[in-house]
Amino acid sequence: MAQEVLVTIPRQSSTRSPGAASRVRPLRRTSPRTGHFVPKQRLYTFSLSLPPFVWQLLFLVFPVVFLLVITFWSVEFFRLKPDFTFANWAFIYTRGYFYDAYVLTFGMAIFSAIVISAIAFPCAYAIAFKFRKSARQLALLLLIIPFFTSYLVRVYAWQVVLADSGVVNMLLSWLSLPPVAMLNTLGGTLIGYATLCLPLVTLLQLLSLIYVDRNLVEASHNLGMV
Repeated sequence: MAQEVLVTIPRQSSTRSPGAASRVRPLRRTSPRTGHFVPKQRLYTFSLSLPPFVWQLLFLVFPVVFLLVITFWSVEFFRLKPDFTFANWAFIYTRGYFYDAYVLTFGMAIFSAIVISAIAFPCAYAIAFKFRKSARQLALLLLIIPFFTSYLVRVYAWQVVLADSGVVNMLLSWLSLPPVAMLNTLGGTLIGYATLCLPLVTLLQLLSLIYVDRNLVEASHNLGMV
């Protein structure tokens, strides 16, 4: 009679051995006591942040500081002379047109912000919720393209359209209508602001609306909130 032979196969453990765990490279090198980055990680972070910091310091902070310094210089024979005087500031703040210019600028900026935001939100809403994915990508491309050209070029291009002998007035003359002055007016200025800000505001609102959870929209519909 043959004897039965029982063979026991050892089961592999699903857990790693302590030695294998110690060989796993951590994603972030931190100190076990403090939890802070080790010097190598700090050096790597510093090396990445240093070039943009130097760029901003040289081409943004330094020019602004230099402009502020030369406001205290004096002018002699149409030349700036290093000095420290408040005559330039006193001359500006004692003139009425200084305050008129600032009030007009802030007023037009606030009005343009309200109008441009009111126009941009329906466009961003339609692109985010009504367009298909392919149409949404095309709309994003069309919104980004204006930033490939200079703002001054775009503004001066409007002079061809809004000038007294421009495209709009030519169309009005063909329709036997009187010409309309559009340059150096509130409407022309609003068009200039919209040329700069409308694509940007639409993009910012679009990026916010794209990441809205659709389940929240459906839930609001079910609850009768929308």
